[in-house]
Amino acid sequence: MDIARWGLGVEGFPSSTSALGGKYYFDDDQQFPDHATCVFEWPGDGQVGQRRQLMFEMRIWSKNYPHNCDSGVEFYGTRGMLMVSKRGKLMVWSEDNKLVESPEPKEILPLPSSHQADFLNAIETGQKPTAEIEIGHHSTALVHLANIAARTGRQVQFDSKTQTITNDAVANQLLGRTYREEGHWSVPKLA
Repeated sequence: MDIARWGLGVEGFPSSTSALGGKYYFDDDQQFPDHATCVFEWPGDGQVGQRRQLMFEMRIWSKNYPHNCDSGVEFYGTRGMLMVSKRGKLMVWSEDNKLVESPEPKEILPLPSSHQADFLNAIETGQKPTAEIEIGHHSTALVHLANIAARTGRQVQFDSKTQTITNDAVANQLLGRTYREEGHWSVPKLA
């Protein structure tokens, strides 16, 4: 989700999310779909060319990966197409839909070998982590919003300022949880 958001040039949360999904393959006790098709929209300033849409498909059961890659992001532009994966695969198609042989990136940024080690190093040294927490929150929120849209079967409208779903009270309740009054999973009390 990070790569898709970076490539689209969007920040923050989407204004609307739609999702269809369900249990189509695994007959197990998991509560989340094993297949989902999700659409997120950012309005920009509302003008054509400023709005952005991200489509995400999850099909964890399939071994028939697009471009022979288990996960990746495809960008469709006016001058071609790009596919990049977190595993380092890069494919580029030109404006006339021809595969560009051996595309070379302009710059390769150094990345930590482990986000966990990078996070612990940031705590220890006070340096900023390579993957900032707020950016992670924005990317993770996409998955939560898609799960809520799939679970309710409705498109959800999201207010970035209040971080609430504005068009559906039931969906908005799914952004959090009700804690027990006592016991291990209860609401913490200040001493």
